[in-house]
Amino acid sequence: MRRSRMIDCRAGIHQPYGRIARIGEGIQRASCRGCGCALMRTGATRMWFLSGLIG
Repeated sequence: MRRSRMIDCRAGIHQPYGRIARIGEGIQRASCRGCGCALMRTGATRMWFLSGLIG
């Protein structure tokens, strides 16, 4: 059974939604499918993490 997307977001597991913008050298930006926050991914880490203001 798949966990709720909001539970995944609270655990720090974000999934990109819609169009992924590629900026410069391996940097990608998107919004989260579950909570809608701004996400960023670099070529070095290959993981999605929060970008922008929190709170």
